[in-house]
Amino acid sequence: MKLLLVVLFLFSPAALAKQSITWLLLDAPPFSMPDDSPIDGVCDRVVDEVIKRTPQFEHRRQRVPQARIRQALQDGKAVCHPCMIKRANSALVRYSLPTQIYPPLRVITTTEQQQTLTRAHGNPISLHSLFADPALRYGQSVARKYSDAIELLKENIQTRQAITLNYRGQDQAAALGDMLHNKRIDYGIDYPFVADYYNDISAAKVLATTNISGVMDELVNGAIGCAEKANNDFAKDVLEVINPILTEEILPSLDYRQHQERWLGHYFENFNASYEQHILTKKPATMAGSKVLK
Repeated sequence: MKLLLVVLFLFSPAALAKQSITWLLLDAPPFSMPDDSPIDGVCDRVVDEVIKRTPQFEHRRQRVPQARIRQALQDGKAVCHPCMIKRANSALVRYSLPTQIYPPLRVITTTEQQQTLTRAHGNPISLHSLFADPALRYGQSVARKYSDAIELLKENIQTRQAITLNYRGQDQAAALGDMLHNKRIDYGIDYPFVADYYNDISAAKVLATTNISGVMDELVNGAIGCAEKANNDFAKDVLEVINPILTEEILPSLDYRQHQERWLGHYFENFNASYEQHILTKKPATMAGSKVLK
């Protein structure tokens, strides 16, 4: 009988080690802010709220460049990243419910260069036309990835215009601004709040954004992504715990909604309506039914 009790105890939940989750935080404000920052970044608050509500897990935080996040996912480590674009689950990543709603990507350039680009390529700008312009230099951080539609268009740049890749490991969100400010490139692509944040912290408020025409002019859902290749159904088990907490407690809360609105609200005509539609009712984030300020 004693032996049976020992065996039962050893395999009881209380005796098992806690599942460990390493939260990989993007080393790039404003998505994630430094530890000494008085404010949370766009994706920081959801991590804080999940950690508070899941003491059954052992949580760690690690600040890394974007390229390291993909490598950790490929290596099958027990990691989650709170700042991923929500896509269909893949062999690499399993996604949570939508946790953010981002405005459409924009072409980012300098205030000095903006009129030249729009005069030649329209306003909103045609990416097909812009990428085909051999007089311009496009730039991005080396690990930055976009939608399939944009990536397909980018494949045609190689033979028609110069590309500059920034390999700076830290603070990659500011890398684009620095390349533009120093005139190493003529334009890049990112969210408008990245340009606005760069202008806010920079002595020279040099960046301007222009809307993109066509199929790329759409809202984007963010989500938590966990490593599907991690052992013992890590991603599935972790997200089965996190998703109900998101639905019932975090996403509907006034605190979380207001945090998102502080960063993203002024890019929407009615942020609360868009949040209700695309976060709380889980409709796909597209331009249909949600007007965005131009």
